[in-house]
Amino acid sequence: MAAAAQRPKGWKLLRAALKTRKSSIMLAFGFSSGLPYALLIGTLNAWLGESNINLATIGVLSWIGLSYSFKFLWSPVVDRVPLPLLERIGRRKSWIVLCQSIMILGFAGLAATNPATNIGTFAIFAVIAALASATQDVAVDAWRIDVADAQTPVELLSSVYQFGYRIASIVGGAIALVLAARMSWSMVYLLMGGLIGMLVLIALQAPDTERPNSDLLYNELVEPGALEPRARNFGLAIVGVSWAWVIPTRVMTVPSGRVITALAVPAIVVACDVATMMSGVTEFSF
Repeated sequence: MAAAAQRPKGWKLLRAALKTRKSSIMLAFGFSSGLPYALLIGTLNAWLGESNINLATIGVLSWIGLSYSFKFLWSPVVDRVPLPLLERIGRRKSWIVLCQSIMILGFAGLAATNPATNIGTFAIFAVIAALASATQDVAVDAWRIDVADAQTPVELLSSVYQFGYRIASIVGGAIALVLAARMSWSMVYLLMGGLIGMLVLIALQAPDTERPNSDLLYNELVEPGALEPRARNFGLAIVGVSWAWVIPTRVMTVPSGRVITALAVPAIVVACDVATMMSGVTEFSF
């Protein structure tokens, strides 16, 4: 009872959690993951609406959010492929820094483009930034698992990550909208890109782990209980077929402009569930 009474609470608990270097950097990584998501999935629509872009175009552009759903497809590449030149700064940090740099360029491109007159170019920069953000999430998740230890367990790092992510959602959402009422949207996105630039400096100070021997990695994958390559390929085939059917079906419309009939909705939901379930299985099987 005495030990429980002495446990820190509130802000004291947060300060205690952030005393370690890993947890402090995890907070920055959470902020780096949440900021682009808020800016690209939510705040960007407000910019487009203010620029008098029609709702159909805004709806199509919102599909950049699919990059976060499909990131499992290229997660093995992030895990296994060393980046030329950047690999020396760290196995996970190299991908994180690369993605953050691409996001800065993407936000700068958005700031330099007028969506009212160059919506195509604007969409390209948004897609590039979204892909970089989703890839960064993969690298950050892997970093969190790699660096966890007894002093900073993965549960603590995950909680700190969520805290940073939620703060970034407020900054990229409400605060960005407040700033947009006082300055141009281009300036707002430049400021947000500057915030990510500061996070690059923090990422360079993060600890990292050595890349394991490829033979050791293969031996771990073929341990009892691991999926066989044939089963993994079958799972990937189900994922591919499910998503290939769901995506065109969900955007299909009839001449009157109404969305497809309710009869197809249950089938769409089932296919989405199957694709999501199998994507989770195959992601852990690589």
